[in-house]
Amino acid sequence: MFLASAGDTINVKSGDYDVAAGEDFPILVKDGVKVLGVEASTANYPRMGGDVNVADSSVAALFHVAATSADRSGIEIKYLRFVEEIVSGRDAPSALFVQTAGGYTLSESVFHGNIVERLAMNDSGQDDRAAVVMEGGHGTLGFELSN
Repeated sequence: MFLASAGDTINVKSGDYDVAAGEDFPILVKDGVKVLGVEASTANYPRMGGDVNVADSSVAALFHVAATSADRSGIEIKYLRFVEEIVSGRDAPSALFVQTAGGYTLSESVFHGNIVERLAMNDSGQDDRAAVVMEGGHGTLGFELSN
């Protein structure tokens, strides 16, 4: 497990990042951390997710940014491809869940140049989850949606 701190940049190389590759979801993004994919071409964007929820249907989002116990700022998530796939009759997780509560704020953060790819629509009889969820706050997110 890699623990990033404020001011750290995580450069994500092209490739698939899913449960089979050893990833645990959701990825909790902390204050002041940058998660940057490959900017050159959307074809090279790192792929995050896939069949993430095979073992755990409680995974509601691939990335979780929360300002619920302290103010958060300076978070950047850029140039990633989020793959939301329904597996074994469960709903796909959201790509990103941004949460503010208790009067805490999320400021000076950037979510830009990301792509959300839905590989299947809901056939499980459960409610679909939104690709990007903002709870208790507002802001601008730079996401392109595709299927």
